[in-house]
Amino acid sequence: MLWFFNQAFRWRPVSRSAKVEDLPVDSNLPGLDIFVCTIDPEKEPTIDVMETIISAIAMDYPANKLAVYLSDDGGCPVTLYGIKEASEFAKVWVPFCNKYGIKSRTPRVFFSSMGKEEQFIRTHEFRAEQEEIKAKYKEMQNNIEKFGSEPQNIGIVNDRPARIEFRVSGILSNGPYVLVVDCDMFCNDPSSAKQAMCFFLDPQTSNYISFVQFPQMFYNLSKKDIYDNQSRSAFKTMWQGMDGLRGPGLAGSGNYLNRSSLLFGGPNQKDDYLLDALNYFGKSTMFIESLKTIRGHKTTKKNIPRDEILREAQVTDPWFAVFAFLYVATQIQHLIEVLSGGGSVTMWWNEQRIWILKSVTSIFAIIEAMKKGLGLKKKKISLSNKALDKESVKKYEQGRFNFQGAALYMSPMFVLLIVNIVCFFGGLWRVLKVKDYVEMFGQLFLLSYIIVLSYPIVEAIVTMKSN
Repeated sequence: MLWFFNQAFRWRPVSRSAKVEDLPVDSNLPGLDIFVCTIDPEKEPTIDVMETIISAIAMDYPANKLAVYLSDDGGCPVTLYGIKEASEFAKVWVPFCNKYGIKSRTPRVFFSSMGKEEQFIRTHEFRAEQEEIKAKYKEMQNNIEKFGSEPQNIGIVNDRPARIEFRVSGILSNGPYVLVVDCDMFCNDPSSAKQAMCFFLDPQTSNYISFVQFPQMFYNLSKKDIYDNQSRSAFKTMWQGMDGLRGPGLAGSGNYLNRSSLLFGGPNQKDDYLLDALNYFGKSTMFIESLKTIRGHKTTKKNIPRDEILREAQVTDPWFAVFAFLYVATQIQHLIEVLSGGGSVTMWWNEQRIWILKSVTSIFAIIEAMKKGLGLKKKKISLSNKALDKESVKKYEQGRFNFQGAALYMSPMFVLLIVNIVCFFGGLWRVLKVKDYVEMFGQLFLLSYIIVLSYPIVEAIVTMKSN
């Protein structure tokens, strides 16, 4: 059934490209605001945040049209110190990138093995400037690490509201377009802003485009990417399919937003309009209820009678071949999509495993949605730990699951695994004892498939118990 519904993403896929050379001159480009948010330097290392800031400042966009904002919701002294150091380093880094046309404008990437191609066959002048900038980069890192090693500079200021508030005034740039980037990501292509403007400024599309979404990609993935971090099915299949229908969803990071799409009125509308909302809409709820009808949503209710007779498909039944063909066809289709996108059989196998893991653990999302709908869930900021852990990296490179800090999410998968193992041996006993292999073949095959897919999870559980 899920396979059937997923075919909608393949009806009308759209692949877009941008021609930056067709844009107007830099002086006629609109303003762009870049927002980067952080809160806890222990979970979001300050140096990583500064890498993101520097890559944003160094984008190939007119300097007088570009504004970068860092929202430090934790009020940490080390973050303030880091942004000062990063701004000083950017004064030499940005001219260097513009002078030599550097594409990897994140210092960490440029000075790593990934930036070797851009450093190949360069002049002596380039190498001299590179060494000078590398020394300043190391100095910036050392200064931030030294300042952050002092306990009084890491603490989070807690005397502030639990929610994030943006205040827009005449002091801020109020650019018509906004880029939102996570603090642990960076702009890998400096021309991405101009590529986004190709869609925003296109007379044929500018009236109905709300945002331009760039996929979130990872550059240090292992060949045994057991977590499916590439999200191939989402970025290369589902998004292109949604683009051909009504447009892809917002991923939360790496998106260029049209500011006007976030506002009911203009960017400079008066606050009095918001306070006087009742005079415009009234107290009646009929307006809200009518939105469902205006948007074409209709509801219907029908009682479906209970099926009188149910039976199981047998191996000798001619219809079994149809079910078997559909199952094999879906797997072959998935495998072809992975291989045609530059993936491997290992990637296909990992995607199968992650699909089951996401399906089972979605119960937590359902519970959270119910709590939110009933008003039982309090709004709070929950950060994922972005600091590197050597043990976690080692397990990832070995293709082993690491559920450290996420033991709760293991429970549904563990229960599913136990149920499948018990049912497998029960079915095997039935085959050997009753010789009922005709009816049990399909069930045993499915149980075996799930158990084999779940092997890394068993390994992770055993490892946790031993530790």
